[in-house]
Amino acid sequence: MKKLAICIPTYNRAELLDRLLKSIPEINDVVVSICDDGSDDNTYEIIKKHQARISINYIFQQNKGRATALRKSILNTEAKYFMLVDSDDYFEKTGVEVIYQYINE
Repeated sequence: MKKLAICIPTYNRAELLDRLLKSIPEINDVVVSICDDGSDDNTYEIIKKHQARISINYIFQQNKGRATALRKSILNTEAKYFMLVDSDDYFEKTGVEVIYQYINE
């Protein structure tokens, strides 16, 4: 089980999701859980590009809304701590490291 899960619902926000995933550093004890709420843009290609660098749990569902996608991203991953982030957010340069350090203290 990972220490931290970053849970992200998304829908047709490939470019913004790319920016968010670029802001997540490679930390072995962190998993990113993305529930794609039926996107028809290049969301999946963006996710595949980042899977070589960070651990991503990807779930696709037919469009059911943000709340359902967020719930599914949480329920389909295992971690001690969960962080909820929208696909138009991103982390400052050391944001994830600071959070990860804090939960380890």
